[in-house]
Amino acid sequence: MKYLFTLIIFLMLCANSFAQDVEQRQRTLITKRTASWCGNCGTWGWAFMEALIEDNDGKAVLVAAHFSGDLANQISTDITNNFGGVGQPNFFVENERLPAGSSTWSNFRTQTKDFVDMNFEAEPIVNTGLSATMNSNGNLAVTAKSKFFQDTDGEYLLGVYVLENNLINNQSGQGANANHKKVLVASATADSFGDVIANDANIMAGTEVMNEYVISGLDANNAANYELIAIVWKLENGFRKFENVFSVAGPNFEAPVGVRNALNASAYNVSPNLSADLVNVKLNVDKAQNASVKLYNLNGQLVQSIFEGVANARMDFNISKNELGISNGTYIININIDGKTATEKVVFID
Repeated sequence: MKYLFTLIIFLMLCANSFAQDVEQRQRTLITKRTASWCGNCGTWGWAFMEALIEDNDGKAVLVAAHFSGDLANQISTDITNNFGGVGQPNFFVENERLPAGSSTWSNFRTQTKDFVDMNFEAEPIVNTGLSATMNSNGNLAVTAKSKFFQDTDGEYLLGVYVLENNLINNQSGQGANANHKKVLVASATADSFGDVIANDANIMAGTEVMNEYVISGLDANNAANYELIAIVWKLENGFRKFENVFSVAGPNFEAPVGVRNALNASAYNVSPNLSADLVNVKLNVDKAQNASVKLYNLNGQLVQSIFEGVANARMDFNISKNELGISNGTYIININIDGKTATEKVVFID
């Protein structure tokens, strides 16, 4: 996947009214080191993975990292090498390998669920919220906001990745048309562990960091099978220690909290969400009503008031990056009709 750009905006103790909320939740990362040619990966390892997905929905994020075989990639290799161990299948709960096998995996299923349930109630040090939009060319524009909930120190990194579900591919032990789930297929950054989001001896609770990415080369027709995840790592003596994980699923990739509000979606349309220059805004009202269309940057600053007045029936407005003289990046369109509002994220990119 081609890495296009990363923009990091550090927001110290400052909330961004347009960015997605960040849940004060701790989730567990469960990683399966696997390979399509591995027989055990397709027998007891397959059953264990299915059980873990079923048991821990919403409280853990599961990743099938193919370090070898025809679904392998460098990201999976780097992450599994970081955790260590040899052979496959290997299952890692956060930073530790489970010594599960063909006759013991069911016991570890119960232990893992107990740990995940307990971990979900723990106070997180840091977490990340995500929102994303995919265009018809398969380019996924991502906004990530990381927030520290406790005072801490050290070097923290944010990795943003794409998982694919319902990926039909050969798997030894399952056959030529196995239905693979949670396959790690892409990273937003050239480094498999992402960008440094904090590196200080005194990181204060409330510190927030904004990151933007575009991941290209995905299949827009397959958007419903993609899952976007954010993993916060902490660098300790060369080891990337897992800290927290968050995910949103396709096809819309909208954050589960805080992005849209009261205005009915039928009253307006914004397209495309990812553009080299022009974005069109349509208003659709059934009677004359006060309305406004305004463009903001991610710092909440007004870039341009596109329209402010009385809207009659259907109205169209074009927002041109070139005419406004603004740079590539993510912007927020705020639409207000008769006191009801909605916000839409748009990304300008060449």
